[in-house]
Amino acid sequence: MKIIMKTQKQSRNLGGAARYPLRLAKHMVQLPNTATNLNNEVRALREDLQSAVTSLKEEDAHLRNKAVATEEFQDDIKHRMDQLDRRLNDVLHQLTIMSEEQRAASSGSGKKGKTASADSDKPATTSSELVADEHLLDEFYVEFERWFRGTDEEIAERQKVYMPYFTESKIDSKEYPAVDIGCGRGEFIQLLKDNGVRGIGLDINKAMVERTKEKGLEAAEGDALTYLRGQKTNSLMAITGFHIVEHIPFLDLVRIFDECYRVLQPGGFVIFETPNPENVIVGSCNFYADPSHLHPLPPAFLDFALKTRGFNKTEVKRLHPIKAKIKSDDPLVKEMAERIYGPQDYAVIAYK
Repeated sequence: MKIIMKTQKQSRNLGGAARYPLRLAKHMVQLPNTATNLNNEVRALREDLQSAVTSLKEEDAHLRNKAVATEEFQDDIKHRMDQLDRRLNDVLHQLTIMSEEQRAASSGSGKKGKTASADSDKPATTSSELVADEHLLDEFYVEFERWFRGTDEEIAERQKVYMPYFTESKIDSKEYPAVDIGCGRGEFIQLLKDNGVRGIGLDINKAMVERTKEKGLEAAEGDALTYLRGQKTNSLMAITGFHIVEHIPFLDLVRIFDECYRVLQPGGFVIFETPNPENVIVGSCNFYADPSHLHPLPPAFLDFALKTRGFNKTEVKRLHPIKAKIKSDDPLVKEMAERIYGPQDYAVIAYK
């Protein structure tokens, strides 16, 4: 009986095994069709992908062309606006000069009728005439500079603090030079030249101009307002003035600031250094060592005046403190020490 049951079980196993080859054969018959279908699907996907890539490339090229066209259009508009701005500045510049000439002519004729003699054509002296306008003291101020300000080397050493503003500027000084108003003996122009920056000195003092030219430096004789009015709009990299603003009546100073803004390149800057009246010794005594000084200008005021003429990104740099060792924790002592021994000069740097 056991033998019969064993034989039946083996028979069933053989029957199941016999069915597997049939299934395998069936799948093998269908395999080519399946492979073909997969290949077709892969090919279709590849074609769709290639089509999408082509479309994206065409769209990218189209967008790039539109971007280039838009940029060119913007550049053209900017160029035209710059031209219009320059023309408007030039027109306003000429109108300002004409208006001032008319006022001067009207004022001069009125004064002549009231104060000048009938047989004299010389206009009456005005309060805006300065000591520097008379060249009788040209040599006096050459010696004054040497006595009170120091040697060329000492002045140049103090002025080195301003060099980074020039060397880090992106404006080409060969095309757009810097102008130093009241250049004196040309110390700063020489410093600019030594650092690869083209500078032009300007001074009303004939003797100073001659000494600057003798050093092989560029220099011109004349007053600041007249010189700047003769320059083209956006034609200068920078304008500096070391200890000159305290010599100039405020109305003329405003006119000079306006011309500075006009003639500077965008990104150009001005530097005006002057005695610091925050130091009480300077403000009450040392300032008046020069008889041509008018009155001290506080730092906040000069900074504000430049901002009102259109300048921005202003910086006040306080300079040249007196070396003194004052040790105290008393706030009052510290404040008094700062007022007496603090910076004797300051400069305002302002950008267009």
